[in-house]
Amino acid sequence: MGLDIRGNPLSDASINTHIPAMQAKGIVVASDSVLTQGAGEKIVGPWLWVIAPTGNSGAGAAASGIDFLSETSNGSVTELEIATNGATAGTPVGDSVWTLYRLSATGGDNINDMVNAAGLGSGDIDNHVAYGSIALDVPREQQTQMFAGSDDAVKVWLNGELVHNNPVDRGATGFQDQFSVTLKKGTNILLVAVYEGWGDWTGFFGFAADAEYTLILPSSPRPAADVNGDGIVNVLDLVLVSSSLGQMGESRADVNGDGVVNVLDLVMVASAFGEGTAASPTLHASDLEGFTAAEVQDLLTQARQLALTDPAYLRGIVVLEQLLALLLPKETALLPNYPNPFNPETWIPYQLTDPADVTLTIYAVNGQVVRTLRLGHQPAGMYQSRSRAAYWDGRNAVGEKVASGLYLYTLTAGDFTATRKMLIRK
Repeated sequence: MGLDIRGNPLSDASINTHIPAMQAKGIVVASDSVLTQGAGEKIVGPWLWVIAPTGNSGAGAAASGIDFLSETSNGSVTELEIATNGATAGTPVGDSVWTLYRLSATGGDNINDMVNAAGLGSGDIDNHVAYGSIALDVPREQQTQMFAGSDDAVKVWLNGELVHNNPVDRGATGFQDQFSVTLKKGTNILLVAVYEGWGDWTGFFGFAADAEYTLILPSSPRPAADVNGDGIVNVLDLVLVSSSLGQMGESRADVNGDGVVNVLDLVMVASAFGEGTAASPTLHASDLEGFTAAEVQDLLTQARQLALTDPAYLRGIVVLEQLLALLLPKETALLPNYPNPFNPETWIPYQLTDPADVTLTIYAVNGQVVRTLRLGHQPAGMYQSRSRAAYWDGRNAVGEKVASGLYLYTLTAGDFTATRKMLIRK
């Protein structure tokens, strides 16, 4: 059952009274069936999307005449502006942001699914409007038909002109409305709005099967989470945010732009891992030199305390958990020193599954102690990079350079002890 513009239930009979008036304006309406004759493929995009609250039923919001882009952005952007010039990825509109995402050609809740997957909202969203913007390259001017289906109400603009307005709450599984449009030669801007009251939130859009056009894919700006501007969001960006925690004022590390660098910015970077022109979301332990397991555990604890529910936050938590797992070794071990042979210095890597007091003892082959390195109490984690591994400068306890030859080194960490060989060659 639908709703009138005040949100009151409509009977089937009262819904049907809308149809003759719409047909008189050249709009073909199929309330209970799907239009297929003459229709081409549904446009899946990717489109640029934002959402805005309406506080009304789908039909009520569409019939109100309110420009919800203007209302939610305090007048900084309007429907006419976007319908004429198109949208730009990454540009904020109120609490939303124009986000590039594909729209499924099937499903009874494809806009709600898209909104959740794109991070524009979460859960079953009611009393909102979704705006979708896309550009088309058309080889020649064409008089053609456009098709739309929606749950609930729908509007369509083409090149700045409102070409379709159906303020009726309904369900949709495909195209329901058919109307005439003119595609001009060159770039055409298409803007759609689907108004959701309650229940499913669905939209389908396309042209006649013989219409000739290609999609112009919008370019995406540098992701806000790409703090160092290298074209990819990865651990390096996470390190920069972590090192700036607590910083106030304008900063690239303030990813969400709230004026302070905090753990929420760090979660947003983690959530965006892999975004960028050189995207690769795979995580490797060798990439994690800037973090210790203890540091990531502390950041993860702080992030979990935020207890948010949006998809971007939850993805960020998962990435931090993956980082922590990579930083926590499965076994305590003493690893081969590098370089080896060496002259005069070398690094001795190791890893700990549990916190421990760590000591490294270097022996001559006759068993005489050459040097004892007391590394202190170390948390669990990897100690493999030059900044974290044990370091020996090739000198004995009194600072004298030792002779060339074979030496042994023993790591003691709690109950763990292991010994390896190394060679000084001069």
